[in-house]
Amino acid sequence: MKFICAPLSIRKGADERVTWAVYELKGGLTLLSWIQKGVDCVTDMIPLPQKEPQIQSLLSPDEIGEWVLVNYGNTRLECHNRSKENVQWTWDIPQQASSLRIFKASECPPTRTIDGHVLLAISTKAEFYPISPENPPSDPAVSLALEEVISFV
Repeated sequence: MKFICAPLSIRKGADERVTWAVYELKGGLTLLSWIQKGVDCVTDMIPLPQKEPQIQSLLSPDEIGEWVLVNYGNTRLECHNRSKENVQWTWDIPQQASSLRIFKASECPPTRTIDGHVLLAISTKAEFYPISPENPPSDPAVSLALEEVISFV
């Protein structure tokens, strides 16, 4: 067994945690969801297409842990639900991003008026996309020059 990228762990309460991981076993890729509640655990395994570009990371579009975004080389995102084998949505990132991050919109001055979470895609500029497990991003809500973003850090 070989893990493809760093696992993603989401704490849901004092004794509950959801962990997502992608691993390769016998030539096949699997998305693993592990829910630990006290001493009990439940796992779900979702097969992923083998001919995909390199998986770079896993991102969480919320704090619940029912969904995960699989980041394919900062060029495409796929949204998966832990209890379904089908992909919820796929989004081709408009520009090759050097970095992707998701955070609460209320935690960043340029996105405070947006509800929920935002995806920050950094390329030649910083673009903030509203994001949810139900629908892929469409147009950026905010687009800033990189110099402007540095002032928020």
